[in-house]
Amino acid sequence: MCNKYNGHANYETWLAALWIDNDEGLSSMVDDLVIEMSKKGEKSYKIGKEIESLVSEAYDKDSFETGLLSDLLSGAWSSIDWTEIAESKMDDTKDEWNSEEDEEGDNDDN
Repeated sequence: MCNKYNGHANYETWLAALWIDNDEGLSSMVDDLVIEMSKKGEKSYKIGKEIESLVSEAYDKDSFETGLLSDLLSGAWSSIDWTEIAESKMDDTKDEWNSEEDEEGDNDDN
């Protein structure tokens, strides 16, 4: 059975990506993180873990008391494919971090 949802690994991944993209401040922070880590040659898995941490902090994920809502949130959260989100963001920002690398290389020639 295929659990793909709107081109994403699953509903939870689609929803997380949607919220990240629709929150201008969070989207900007994630893009900056992706650009910085991509310029350092970091791989999508590590970038995904950092995105997860950033989003967790932004939404104060751990503020729920123990109970049904906490368990449901943890279950949904663990289903998010953060690597897929990182790969998508890396693709979206590729021109930015590639052009910055090119500019730095041009400056080294001087």
